[in-house]
Amino acid sequence: MLIYSTPGTGKTTLCLSDRNYQDGDDLLVECIRSASTVNIDTIMSFHTKSPNYDNSKELGKFVLQCYNDGCGDEIEKAYSLYRLELLRFNGTHTRICLFGTRRFMWMAKTIFTEHDFNTLSQRKDPDNAQCIIAKEIESIKRWNLKTISLNGKFISEALCINV
Repeated sequence: MLIYSTPGTGKTTLCLSDRNYQDGDDLLVECIRSASTVNIDTIMSFHTKSPNYDNSKELGKFVLQCYNDGCGDEIEKAYSLYRLELLRFNGTHTRICLFGTRRFMWMAKTIFTEHDFNTLSQRKDPDNAQCIIAKEIESIKRWNLKTISLNGKFISEALCINV
């Protein structure tokens, strides 16, 4: 099963504490590793991941840098692999994949959003919070998606899981 949740809502924290959940960012990193000649490990320090490590921000910077460096085709291959991996989670996979990649938001069975600027700006940097909200709303409208508002809660609280 796939669950989309706004960046900054605690997906990584939940995935680190409960093995029933797969972190979508980790999955994307594996896809980049297998589809790209760019050594992601030299650019990003995913091995230092902790609940306080903003891996989605680092991953976003990495992907943008690849496009700027002319490696966009390799990233597109990685996104194609990622889409296939996400499809696996919507099919027969026994774990639940939590992800915040807006590009594939339409694939999720459930979509949790946090559109309160104050809440999100405390969890992400304030300059990025408004951008996250605006782009997420644009995607929701484009695909006419039904969402569930987190109203200041973390994803673990919405799923009634103790972290």
